[in-house]
Amino acid sequence: IQNFQLGLGGLIVGTNRYGEYQCYDLSCPICDRNNRRLTLIDDGYVKAKCAKCGVVFDLNDGAIFTIPEDADLPTHRGLYRYYHDFNPTTHILTIRNAP
Repeated sequence: IQNFQLGLGGLIVGTNRYGEYQCYDLSCPICDRNNRRLTLIDDGYVKAKCAKCGVVFDLNDGAIFTIPEDADLPTHRGLYRYYHDFNPTTHILTIRNAP
């Protein structure tokens, strides 16, 4: 078990459609609260959705994918992306806040 202080609501870690590792915060950047965690959607295009504001994010680049028509959002931020390094020899993925 690893103990670290990253992610407001946890972390989403995976690879994008190009096979590159991506790491995003699991909380919604629009609602900006750790209890507003995103739900992962895999319908052929990997996304994450906030149950509170309804915004859907593209997990390939962290950008907003769709916004509900009736949404009155305070901001239009994409997902917070973390820096990472992958060592192919040891198969260790290191995630951090800064470069």
